[in-house]
Amino acid sequence: ALHAPRLAELDDALAALEANIFLSALVVRSAKPFGFCAGLHPDAARVSDRGAFAARGQRVLARLGALPFATVAFVEGPCLGAGFELALWCDHRLCAATPATLLGFPDRVTCFGGGNRLRKLAGRRADAFIESGATLSGREARALGLVDRAFCARRAKIELRTFLDELERRPRSPDRVPDETGFA
Repeated sequence: ALHAPRLAELDDALAALEANIFLSALVVRSAKPFGFCAGLHPDAARVSDRGAFAARGQRVLARLGALPFATVAFVEGPCLGAGFELALWCDHRLCAATPATLLGFPDRVTCFGGGNRLRKLAGRRADAFIESGATLSGREARALGLVDRAFCARRAKIELRTFLDELERRPRSPDRVPDETGFA
């Protein structure tokens, strides 16, 4: 789950990666086997200045979205709320379609700019999706165009490697257009 210390860790890691000219892709995934990111940590709800916390999260995820190489979110398990926003800031999303994998905004709010990213992918359906609080399985998210690929857990490593090989054959740097609409 995301909270101020984890955002600071992510920001430091992104700063270290930005200047590396040898990278062609970054895979964002959880080091824990039971989920990508379950949203905001309970400590984040107790932050005295929620506006500053949201602005910090927006800056960190915008930094992720502006990296000069392709970014891939590899989703296994729950990817909810702020965690789904993290995945949306990546250029590509790959999803292990297991019963535990759910994507969405169950709290019906976005705070790190993910709503705008979702609108680019889902169009007019994005607002209704956020307001519904519904969660989608990996295959449902694929059908709506929210993830690039959904596959069974058994093939996860093979699918990730295949996708990265395809990225290697593409031009090195994705086109970046700064998007600051909706930021705090």
